[in-house]
Amino acid sequence: MGSRLESMLMVLAVLVGLGWFTDSLFEWLTDIGTWLEGGTVEHWIPLHRVLAVGFFAALLIRLRALAEATRERFRPRIETMVAPPRARALILYLSALYEEQFDELAGAIDSLDGLDAFRARHGGLNWRMPIEAIAHHRAHLSRIVLVCSGDEPRRPGSASQRLLFEQLVKRCFPDCEFTIEVAEDDHRGADRGIDFNDIDAVVRLTDTAFERLVEKARIAPADILIDITGGSKLCSVAGSVVALAEGRRMQYVTGQYQVRVQDVSYVLLDDGDH
Repeated sequence: MGSRLESMLMVLAVLVGLGWFTDSLFEWLTDIGTWLEGGTVEHWIPLHRVLAVGFFAALLIRLRALAEATRERFRPRIETMVAPPRARALILYLSALYEEQFDELAGAIDSLDGLDAFRARHGGLNWRMPIEAIAHHRAHLSRIVLVCSGDEPRRPGSASQRLLFEQLVKRCFPDCEFTIEVAEDDHRGADRGIDFNDIDAVVRLTDTAFERLVEKARIAPADILIDITGGSKLCSVAGSVVALAEGRRMQYVTGQYQVRVQDVSYVLLDDGDH
């Protein structure tokens, strides 16, 4: 209540001070016009004008000090949820498989019958992490957005392996109907992926994917999770940066395949806090 009253008084002071300042400025301009036309001016610097200008200048200095103090009064707080609620949408960074791993999984994909079969036969693949991330949310999950890597000179990127991953998702969750989307595609609709070492590109693509889920799919920010387990270390940094916006959350899958969700919020510090 006190903070709101102080803000209202400050706004009122700004309006009054601005009025006094403009009135004084107009009077000075009138005096200058009189002087230029050959007239005389008895008081170039009357007291009321000096006070008006001084009051307005002091007010501006005070506002600047308050603005600088405000930047130091907020601190991010991250709450880790060990039993996180189910999400409606996941943004996943898809790592690429080695060629021999890809060929082995591609040869066995038609014989996989459910999540347990994948865990038993191919549980050592790095795709185990995004599959476990999906498994935790499968009861409520409706959309999966994949951020894929482009091909490298000596190794294919996950963009060229995406269709196999989509097949794997369907094999692991045959009773679930997920809409799987790609975060980047060109005008012809063919996903080329991005460089996972280009953190600026990863941040832009992740943020765009998040905003599209909110604006086009009409999914609330609290129902969207950015999974930072897969991809490169820079993908984890990029996902964390995007999730720092108020109301966004991120998750990772531990080495024991447990899902942890981080909820980012900002707290107002007391004057005595550092």
